[in-house]
Amino acid sequence: MRFVLLVEGETEAKVLPTFFARWLNPQLSRKVGFREINFGGTGHFQQDYVQRTNKLLCSPAANEIVAVVGIVDLFGLKFPSSCGTLTEKYDWATRKFEKAVNHPKFRMFFAVHEIEAWILGAPAVLPTDVRNALPKSAANPETVNFNEPPGKLLNRLYRDKLNRRYKKTTDGTNLFRQVDPREAVEKCHYLRRALQSLLDLARGFE
Repeated sequence: MRFVLLVEGETEAKVLPTFFARWLNPQLSRKVGFREINFGGTGHFQQDYVQRTNKLLCSPAANEIVAVVGIVDLFGLKFPSSCGTLTEKYDWATRKFEKAVNHPKFRMFFAVHEIEAWILGAPAVLPTDVRNALPKSAANPETVNFNEPPGKLLNRLYRDKLNRRYKKTTDGTNLFRQVDPREAVEKCHYLRRALQSLLDLARGFE
């Protein structure tokens, strides 16, 4: 059994299957696998995810798929003016993406506000000078929001403290390999909600 992850970029494709598996598999009697599909950007994701999902779930291998799961950053999406709170934005986007596919084996989740929030959830993995310069708001990573989302925050601190920019595909990948997902879910409510949903789906598939 496996999940198919639809992601928006190279870093997500590299790190999320292993990151999710490290949280899920110790809690399952039968290990779940992952296949990742990188769309190369949020725009391409939004153009193609419906067609790609339908193709996957109509394929001969569909019986082995627990679910097709979309993961994109909340940062960068556009919301109607009626969505004022984070919860309203998250729930509106979830409904929009899932309704477009309209299949019981499709789930949509979002990193609030970028996947780097999950790195901030385990700050010990960061270089010491960067970690010591984190603002108080980073203690609750999902509150590091649209004003200066987690990736941009890390880029600023890397420039200030290490005299270089934060590179998502290299720094992000290396940091994620060290992050304990159990620690991240304690500080990131929406991550915990997503992983619990995947766990429930996998247990129902065993």
